[in-house]
Amino acid sequence: MGINKRLWDELTTATSYNDRPYDYAKNQLAHWALGILLTTVVSLILYSLLGEFAYKGILFLIMATIFFLWEFFQYRVSDKVVSLWDHFEDWMFMAVYGSGSAVFLFHESAPGEPYVWINIYHAGPLAGIISTHLVTGIVARQINRKKNAR
Repeated sequence: MGINKRLWDELTTATSYNDRPYDYAKNQLAHWALGILLTTVVSLILYSLLGEFAYKGILFLIMATIFFLWEFFQYRVSDKVVSLWDHFEDWMFMAVYGSGSAVFLFHESAPGEPYVWINIYHAGPLAGIISTHLVTGIVARQINRKKNAR
């Protein structure tokens, strides 16, 4: 099996890592990073086409739709039975936490200018929400791991 096939299979195979807390954390942090990364790329493309940053609500809707369609695609093509909660959680980390971080923390300095600014005080509550979700998932999987070990 070629590396491209293995990579594609890894990207399109959903799993909830029910008793693997470390793998769950890596997976969700990767979803979060992907959300930020792809939002940055889409912002750059839209800025190049429009000459200014897209309206925040529209950009967030575009990203949330892209990530919804990706999770729907995975749900439809996966031969593994994974709960809808796993797909929803993946979508949350990509769209709400990842894309939402990029869209709602960064602000256009002036129309047509390629500069953005951030108010660091807004980052704290967002980091708290993301961390709480992540730690809750890790603890739940650690509990599952102990149950399955018996």
